[in-house]
Amino acid sequence: MEATSVARGNSEFCGKLGQKIASDIVTAIDDGTLPGEWGSIRYDDEGNPSQCNVLIQNGMLKSYLVDRLGSRIMNQPMTGSARRQSYEFAPTSRMTNTFFAPGYDDEEEMIRTMGEGLFAAKMGGGSVNPLTGEFNFSVLEGYWVKDGKIHCPVRGAALIGRGAEVLMKHIGGYPGNYDPSIKGSILVRPPKLFISGHSHILKVKYDKTLDVLHINPGAAGIQGFHKVRTMVRFAVDGGTFKDLEVIELADR
Repeated sequence: MEATSVARGNSEFCGKLGQKIASDIVTAIDDGTLPGEWGSIRYDDEGNPSQCNVLIQNGMLKSYLVDRLGSRIMNQPMTGSARRQSYEFAPTSRMTNTFFAPGYDDEEEMIRTMGEGLFAAKMGGGSVNPLTGEFNFSVLEGYWVKDGKIHCPVRGAALIGRGAEVLMKHIGGYPGNYDPSIKGSILVRPPKLFISGHSHILKVKYDKTLDVLHINPGAAGIQGFHKVRTMVRFAVDGGTFKDLEVIELADR
C-alpha cells in the first residue's frame, strides 16, 4: 500500500481505492503518532507532520501511504509517510506503526466455531512480495484446533498467503509422515508441490488427502550411502506438473 510501489503499478492494490479488499471485520491503521512506539515520528523525512492513516476500514481500501513524489504521480494527498534509510537516500513512502484495529468477536467463541485449523497465538518474522501480495510469516506459538477445542501445540508452522505453489525443505518427511518442523505449514496451507530430501532415496508420491505432489529427488552428490546418483526433471504447465523423468547419473 506504499505509493512507491502503487504509483509504479507494482502492487496488487493498484487501482483498488474505495473497493472492498478484505472482510467487513478488517480495519487496518498506520499511525506514526503513537507515543513511545518503535515507528513513531513527529515529522516524516520530507517535513510533513506524522498522522494516523486508516488504510482499510471495514474491508474497504481507504488510503495509501503517500510521499511527495507519490502524491504528484497519483494525485493523492501526502500522509506523513516519507522515510529514508539515511541521508544518502531520497525519501520514499514507508509505514510507521501498522496494525489491525481490535475486533468485537469473542476469542473463545472464535475457536469453538472454527472447527479444525491453526490458532496462531504469537507471530514471528517474515517477508512480503508487494507485487504479488505473497507473504510468509513464521508462527512462534501455535496450536492445532480440532472440533472447536485446542488439541495440541504446533511446532514449525508458517502462514503463507496468495497461493504458495511450491514448498522446499531439506528434511521434510513424506505423505503420511511429514517431519514435525514442516507438518504445521503443510496441513494449514498445502502447497501443490513439496520437494524434500535427506534420505538419498528417490521417491515420488502423491498425497491424496492434501492434494500435494511430493518429490524426493534422491542424491546427486558424492557423499552418502546411495549407490547411484539421481535427479528428477519435469515440466510446469500453469498449475500442472507433467512429463516427469527420473534421470540416473554416473555411479557415485
